[in-house]
Amino acid sequence: MKRIILLFLAITGIIFQAKSFGADIHPPDYSWVKPLLLNYIKHSNSDLVKYAREHKLNEEADFDQIIKTDTATYLRFNVGHDVSDGGKDLRFILDACICIDTKTRILYEYDSADNRLIPVKK
Repeated sequence: MKRIILLFLAITGIIFQAKSFGADIHPPDYSWVKPLLLNYIKHSNSDLVKYAREHKLNEEADFDQIIKTDTATYLRFNVGHDVSDGGKDLRFILDACICIDTKTRILYEYDSADNRLIPVKK
């Protein structure tokens, strides 16, 4: 019987839940991710992230997806903040896309114009 595994990931507090039918599941320990993301937001040289910091906007990192390539597995996060149009509706404004190599734990900014990952300098 094929195992069906659902893995839910939320960056808020790095919450992992796993649910498995017919198998025990132990999600990987990604507790090291949150400090990397908070450090990026606090010290980023990205103009948009710096602008959000300087204007005291509530910058956050939302989990987007897991990207598997031939050479690495990346966790992708959207860094940005919410804005209101004055009504009830909130919109998420994207300031940066961040990928973290799960093996090397290196942070990369995604450059959409060149479709490439740029290592974040420490």
